[in-house]
Amino acid sequence: MFLNSISVSNFRNILSCELNFNSRVAVFVGQNGQGKTSLLEAIYLLSHSKSFRTNRSTELISKLAGGPTEATAILDTADGTKNLSYRYQNSKREVFINGNKVTSASQFYGTAKVIDFTPDDLFLVKGSPSERRRFIDKILAIVDKEYLESLVRYQRALKNRNALLINSKPSQKLQAELALWEAPLIENGKLVSQKRAQLIALLSLEAGRIYSKLAQNNELFEVNYKSHFTKELDQASEYQKRYNRDLKLKTTSFGVHRDELEINLNSGFGMSAAKEIASQGQTRSVALALKLAGIECLKSASFGEDPIVLLDDVESELDQKRRSFLLEYLIGIKSQIFIATTNRDALPGLEKIAQFFTVQEGIIAPM
Repeated sequence: MFLNSISVSNFRNILSCELNFNSRVAVFVGQNGQGKTSLLEAIYLLSHSKSFRTNRSTELISKLAGGPTEATAILDTADGTKNLSYRYQNSKREVFINGNKVTSASQFYGTAKVIDFTPDDLFLVKGSPSERRRFIDKILAIVDKEYLESLVRYQRALKNRNALLINSKPSQKLQAELALWEAPLIENGKLVSQKRAQLIALLSLEAGRIYSKLAQNNELFEVNYKSHFTKELDQASEYQKRYNRDLKLKTTSFGVHRDELEINLNSGFGMSAAKEIASQGQTRSVALALKLAGIECLKSASFGEDPIVLLDDVESELDQKRRSFLLEYLIGIKSQIFIATTNRDALPGLEKIAQFFTVQEGIIAPM
């Protein structure tokens, strides 16, 4: 997979830019707030139709000019060359493939396989369970349309069930209405849980292998999936048991939206939760191993097609050892890499293989 070109207009502080890429590595150099991350964000949009920085599309609009916010790219894929476009105007978001408007997430998602590295990735270890679920969901949604469709149906049913809990009073009618949404939660939750478990089993093996290389010791590392969906548990009965609790809390307390990825390290006294015992260095190594394992899982599920990798400000959170490991690893697997950095000297070894661009006040130009 190779991104040949991208054009962006009225996107945050980038009024207009058109870039062509002829190298597998592109490095964007500039101080903070100049537009480096915005360019990576535009690439990400063309894969996920949403930002990795915000859930509010209005924040993408340039405050310096009118007109629609747009991003367009030409991408070589295993299925041929694709023209991808994103447009946001008048509170309306539109995406296109080869000029054809996309009407569902499953049509668009996965056309461009993109995975991002940002300083926020440390939340994979220390953050909430939702951060870890989102990490898994993004990988699966890129390569598995059935999963994406089931997840969308699950989230729709969950939203409707929660709306009933918020807006209704206890009654037999309410219980019957809740049950109507519990059926799709159970049906789609089963598939979501099964596919998450399959991916996490692979991810644990791959991340453990990468972590051993990075840590250069025999420290054990594993990822386990703790799901609400089990063969032993009667899902329908569980929703009924939690009826009073859910009504009090005004939310659904049971289901795969509450599942957890447990990341464990060997502390010397058996396996313990990494979020509780990991040092700062271990936390960075675990997060890095998980993201790199995610790339390998994407590649495997895409029949060997390397995903595009975005690295945003990696030097601020990784020391020289981990930074070097990351770059050597990525160059070795032949992914196309886009890097945003404030310090060109922090990325030694790329001079002969990378294109370099300067970024200043939203203007991006070759160095």
